[in-house]
Amino acid sequence: MRILFLLAALLAAMPAWAQHTPGMRMGKSAEPHLTQSAPPAAQLQGKVVTPRTSYVGKRVEYDLYVDERLVNFTGRTRRAIGINGQIPAPTLTFNEGDTAVIRVHNQMHMETSIHWHGLLLPNEQDGVPYLNTAPVEPGGTHTFTFPLIQSGTYWYHSHTMLQEQDGVYGSIVIHPKRIPYEMREYVLVLSDWTDHKSKEVLRYLKRTGEWFAVQKGATQSYGEALAAGYFKDKLKQEWGRMPAMDLTDIYYNKFLTNGQEKGYFKDAKPGRWCACASSTAAPRPTFTCSTPAVLCRSSPPTASTWSPSPSTSSK
Repeated sequence: MRILFLLAALLAAMPAWAQHTPGMRMGKSAEPHLTQSAPPAAQLQGKVVTPRTSYVGKRVEYDLYVDERLVNFTGRTRRAIGINGQIPAPTLTFNEGDTAVIRVHNQMHMETSIHWHGLLLPNEQDGVPYLNTAPVEPGGTHTFTFPLIQSGTYWYHSHTMLQEQDGVYGSIVIHPKRIPYEMREYVLVLSDWTDHKSKEVLRYLKRTGEWFAVQKGATQSYGEALAAGYFKDKLKQEWGRMPAMDLTDIYYNKFLTNGQEKGYFKDAKPGRWCACASSTAAPRPTFTCSTPAVLCRSSPPTASTWSPSPSTSSK
């Protein structure tokens, strides 16, 4: 009885994140594949792409561990879902002609899935559950194997419930077989975050209320519309059930670059050409970014700083 009491006291003294890590559930002392919730600083450093005239494909393997995480983007701790312990998920880098072998390990108590957005691959490898690929069951592992017959920047995300909105997304970079230049490459994953639970957000949207519009200060009364000379526009807008002065239906607490509010690219030198591989992982098209190659400009001279904002193109 005394031993049970001591065990209960130790469990109560544990921080919340320790009680919910898969390592504690499975009795492992450490999880070498897990990292911090925010991407490591190394992901903000550029990767040098060297020239080559041709390339022979190889077998490139990744292991992705999907599990619940506690994150704090706004000063409030919230439950989310990450891959390999981070949000966004790790960037998967390949070369055109490679064969991708990706093992998805589901360490949650619910099923999950991974869809390879934009990739040309066999139908059964697409990853959409109950359509062309079986879901990954709790505690199970699914291995995806497919050839890469294209190049470019893409992304991957869950197609199960609202897991994409909870953090299950990451970028894919596929270099072409022939590279005629040497360039430093940066991967930018643009996303947004709300402290509301995803199910609550969906419920608010179905209810067609104005709570998100109130949070954004985007509501407008008939009196305000009449005073501004837009009474007819207000009636037309209400008839079409469109939110007032709105770009998206949801109020987001943060807009993130690589999981952070600001990104510091310390190795970006003034006047150096660099490639930006951009992926927009926002549930709605809040960002626009298309920069295959840009001239790096920095202030102060030792670093380049970039932070996203709604409806902002990359500079």
